[in-house]
Amino acid sequence: LKLYYTLNMIGISSGFYISHQINKIWFGGIFIFFAVSLLMYSKEYKGRFLIGNLQISFLIGLSIMNIALFDIIPGDIKNDSRASTIFYIITIYAIFSFIITLIREILKDLEDIKGDKRINLMTLAISYGVKKTKKVITYLICATFFGITYIQYSLNWSWIYLIIYLAIIQILLVILINKLQKSETKEDISICSKLCKLIMI
Repeated sequence: LKLYYTLNMIGISSGFYISHQINKIWFGGIFIFFAVSLLMYSKEYKGRFLIGNLQISFLIGLSIMNIALFDIIPGDIKNDSRASTIFYIITIYAIFSFIITLIREILKDLEDIKGDKRINLMTLAISYGVKKTKKVITYLICATFFGITYIQYSLNWSWIYLIIYLAIIQILLVILINKLQKSETKEDISICSKLCKLIMI
C-alpha cells in the first residue's frame, strides 16, 4: 500500500508539473481523476455490471489521448494540418485501445466467471450468461474489424505496408471470433484472452 500511494503521488505530481509547463495547470486534474478512478475500480466497480470494464477501457483510451491533450492541443492545431493529422491518428489509436481493452476485460470476466460467482460479483458474464456475453464480444470484435476496414479504404496504395499490417490485425480478429465461438472451457477462454493481448500489442 505504501508503494501504491507513493507511485500515485509521483504520477499526480508529474502530471501537475507537465500541466504547469504548458500553462494549463487545470490539466493536472486528469491525473487525480486517474488515481481516484483506479482506487474506486479496485474497491467498488470491479465487480459491477459492465461499469468496471468501461472504466478501465476509458482510462486506457484517455492515457493515449493525453499525448494529444498535452503535446498537440496547446499548439495551433486549427492552422497546422500536420498537427491535426497527428491528432486524428492519436484519436483513432485511443478509440481502438478503448474497444480492444473492453473486449479483453469482458474476456477476463468470462475466464473468471466461477470465482466471481463465489464472491457474489455481478459482471456482464454472470448477469447475461456465457452465450450472450460471447455475442457482445463478437459484436465488439466486428465493430473493430469494420473500423479498420474503413481506415484501409481511406488510405491510398502508397501506404501498402500499413494496409498489409492492418490486414494482419484483421486476420487475428477473425481467428479470435472463431476461437471464441468454439470455446467451452476456461482454458479456451484463456487462449482467446492471450490472442487479444497479442492484438493489443
